[in-house]
Amino acid sequence: MARARYAFLTLVVWAAGAAAEHVDYVVENASAIPDPLAEWTGGPEPGAALWREAGCAECHQRGRAPALEGAGSRLTAGEIRLMIVEPRVVYPETEMPAYYTPGLAGEVEEALVGRTRLTALEIEQLVAFLLSGAAN
Repeated sequence: MARARYAFLTLVVWAAGAAAEHVDYVVENASAIPDPLAEWTGGPEPGAALWREAGCAECHQRGRAPALEGAGSRLTAGEIRLMIVEPRVVYPETEMPAYYTPGLAGEVEEALVGRTRLTALEIEQLVAFLLSGAAN
């Protein structure tokens, strides 16, 4: 079976007056980003803090979004990564924001215009947390 591959542009994100490079990634079969966006070899603890700080728990633990308990046993790291980076690739009608897509004026609050909600490293820390099975 042929694998569909979608390459995304490299974008330059402006943060605190300095350019920060947006990491290239490839979406395979409209279902996963198989390669990590950054290297993370630590445990799930930083991801647990991000889970709360980024607002994930607000929706996923209060019934406004699917429960993610055991997500690591149901989904691959690549599938989890895509759902954080750009969930509309998988679920076009979702209300979940894209956490690694720079915000556009008129669509996001002023502080997020031209910036991503999370960094590449933070995405990987959240992936580690969700793979650990500790969510919810």
